[in-house]
Amino acid sequence: MRPVCQRRQAQRSWRSYAASNQMLKAVTWTVLLGCLSALVTAMLLPAEAGAAGLHPGGQEAPESGAPIFSLGKPINLGGGDGAKALAIAPNGKTAYVVLGSALTTVNIATGKVGPRIELGEHNFADSIAFAPDGSTAYVIGETGSPTAAGWLMPIAVPSNRVGTPIPLGVGEQPEGQGPSSLAITQDGKWAYVTVFGDDSVVPVDLATRRAGRPIRLPSGSGPSAIAIGPSGRTAYVTDEGTSALTAVNLASGRPGAAISMGAREAPDAVAVAPDGTTVYVADHYGYIVPVSTAKNKPEKAIYLGGVTAPDALAVTPDGRWALVDNLAGGDSTVTPFATATGKTGTSLSLGLASYSYDIAIAPDGKTAYALTAYPSGLVPITITP
Repeated sequence: MRPVCQRRQAQRSWRSYAASNQMLKAVTWTVLLGCLSALVTAMLLPAEAGAAGLHPGGQEAPESGAPIFSLGKPINLGGGDGAKALAIAPNGKTAYVVLGSALTTVNIATGKVGPRIELGEHNFADSIAFAPDGSTAYVIGETGSPTAAGWLMPIAVPSNRVGTPIPLGVGEQPEGQGPSSLAITQDGKWAYVTVFGDDSVVPVDLATRRAGRPIRLPSGSGPSAIAIGPSGRTAYVTDEGTSALTAVNLASGRPGAAISMGAREAPDAVAVAPDGTTVYVADHYGYIVPVSTAKNKPEKAIYLGGVTAPDALAVTPDGRWALVDNLAGGDSTVTPFATATGKTGTSLSLGLASYSYDIAIAPDGKTAYALTAYPSGLVPITITP
């Protein structure tokens, strides 16, 4: 098991250093990750590229009828570096961005950045999601150092009033190993929070604002990301520590058998197709693994090509394309791929050492937004049919 999830370790670097040191660290880690990814690719690709079940990927020519993905003008979020997560409101009008101990909002139509929403002293947020009706945004994070207590914090929309944090009830964890991701059920009644160091998924009743009994995963699982299928019956959790995917029955609160990702390592991002038939898992060395929800088995792995380190992914509302956010190679990129064939399009560069941590697609499917940390910004990606 890794001592700390790579993504969370990188995200927390900004807490301990001044802004000048942040940029140096970002560049250093980007170069190191790029070199490591290139080395692993060089070691694995010759043996695997011709193997049955692997799409060659890389910079392939776009498919016939494929949309055009084009970068727009970045939106500077201000407030220094360290943007870590974003979510777009269900009405598609506003993006909410996590800036460590604060949030900010962005008007999607105008690009105007709203005032900071302070979360309180010593509170550090990691991820954000909306209730389906858009009335509340929920943020997960932790308080304290070197050990920290995890919480789920409600933010009223549109007043942006910060509510009382809801304790997750799993005890303090080493800094960087607390709450790692969250997902909210389609009926808006429950939130599910993965806790990396506790090897658990914590259900939270959003009506009573109380945490339930943690759903225990095998020791060393290191749950890093979670997504809920469209039926609302199953959550899919990436286990970074054991290189697996676990399907959790939300009605019974029981995890199923771990689905091994095989040779893939450090799965730390997950998304479910809109029709619920496929779960897409990103590992940290340039592969996307589709998993059939009917069979609970991995399908043909998709190699993204080049020097990539997938850190987040999102599927378009029609389910035909997915966009993968990569933070390695000295130059963060976004790579599209066709979900039906696994063919990848040309990667879009977000800038040297930009350290992109997250990506989201607007509900209408016309624009995606990549989040950069150095400097904190939103990069629009127009999706033209």
